[in-house]
Order: sequence, then C-alpha cells, then structure tokens
Amino acid sequence: HIIIGHGLISAKAKEKYLKIREERIEEFRRKIPWLNIFYNTYNSSEFIVYMGFQDEVEYQGIRDINELILEEYLFTGLKKPLGMSLLANYNQFICKPLIV
Repeated sequence: HIIIGHGLISAKAKEKYLKIREERIEEFRRKIPWLNIFYNTYNSSEFIVYMGFQDEVEYQGIRDINELILEEYLFTGLKKPLGMSLLANYNQFICKPLIV
C-alpha cells in the first residue's frame, strides 16, 4: 500500500514547517516501514513524499491522528482539521497495487 503526497511549502513558513515536519516524522518513524522525501532540484520548497506499508490494514492502523489522516498530520503542518496549513499547496494520491 503506497501513499504519495506532493507539497509546495510557503516561503514565509518554510523554517517553521520543516521543524514541525521533522518532529512529527520522528514521532511515527517506527510505524512507517518505508518513507522517502524528494525535493525539486530547481525549487527546494516543492517536495514529493512516498510512504509504503505492507498492506492497507497496516496503514489503516495508524491512519487517524487527532482528527487528521497520517499524511495530513506529517506533511501539511495542520494543527486541526480545516486549520491553517504551512503549505501553499498540498495534494495526495492513494495508489492501488499494480497486478501484472
């Protein structure tokens, strides 16, 4: 089960956002089997996140956090649903496994 997120960090809030994201990732690092963050070579404020889990059951086991879903909690800087985000833009995609 793979979660892909894409974000563009607000320039004004970048330092604060990165600190919050680092703290939140550290909090859940042992519960996420695969986590990679990649930055745009030409715009370091833009990133793509890949999170991988053995299956959907494993993901669902840690998905809900303080009324947010895991990827919102880790990568948007949100404090609560419908709260202000430290990102200018955020998109998420839940991908199904490819069966060949």
